[in-house]
Amino acid sequence: MRDGKPNVFHFLGHRTTNAKYNIITDTYVTAENIANPELYLAWLQAQIDEFGFKVEAVLLDAGYFTRYICKKLSERNIFIVMGIDDLENEIKKYRKANLNM
Repeated sequence: MRDGKPNVFHFLGHRTTNAKYNIITDTYVTAENIANPELYLAWLQAQIDEFGFKVEAVLLDAGYFTRYICKKLSERNIFIVMGIDDLENEIKKYRKANLNM
C-alpha cells in the first residue's frame, strides 16, 4: 500500500505514448499493489513486437528508477529520461542561496 492512500482496493492505469505523433499506443491496468518496474520491460517489448518501433528514448517517472530498469535499457542503447521523486527538495538544493557563489 502506498503511503497516504486510503486502505481500499485500487487499480492503476499505465499508458505508453508515441512522442512523434503524441498518440497512446497501449494501456495496461494493474492492481495497485503490483510494482510497475517489474512489468515495464515486458510492456516495452510488447510495443516493439506489435508495432516494430525503433525505441531511441524513454521518459519514465521516478517510480521506475531501479538499477535493473536502467541496466536493461542501457544494454539496448535506449536513452533514459527519469523523473525526480522529490522535486521540491531538488529545487531547494540548487537555489542561488545554497550554491555558495
